[in-house]
Amino acid sequence: MKTNFRRECGIFRESGFTLVEVLAVLIIVAILAGIGTPIYLSYVKGARAADAQTTIGAIVTAEKIHFQKFGKYTGLEELREKKVVTLDEATETKWHFEVEASGEHFTKVTAISKEAMPGGAGQELTYDVKNGKFDGYGQD
Repeated sequence: MKTNFRRECGIFRESGFTLVEVLAVLIIVAILAGIGTPIYLSYVKGARAADAQTTIGAIVTAEKIHFQKFGKYTGLEELREKKVVTLDEATETKWHFEVEASGEHFTKVTAISKEAMPGGAGQELTYDVKNGKFDGYGQD
């Protein structure tokens, strides 16, 4: 009867992971992915909305400057004509901006995403002038 010298001396050992250990690791990774993915997607939306937030801030500032100079609020087209505000071309390919302002009333600015936006078209981000708060896309 031949004996295996390595096995008897303990030199040769079986190595590897058991099925239970592998499944335990997979379950832990799946739980972490399930928790982390929604958080990551929320950060992505916030980053995409940051471009529109910056432009909305510029529009709000331009409206305030126009009101100080002329005593009335106006729309985005007049602000552009008077060169009080200029919008970045890259931002305009992704977002459409609407301003609700006339006379002494300035209520809100809305950004609506276009087809070029990675998050899809039709996403709305609104700035309420009275409250000074953003609402909508990327504002979880």
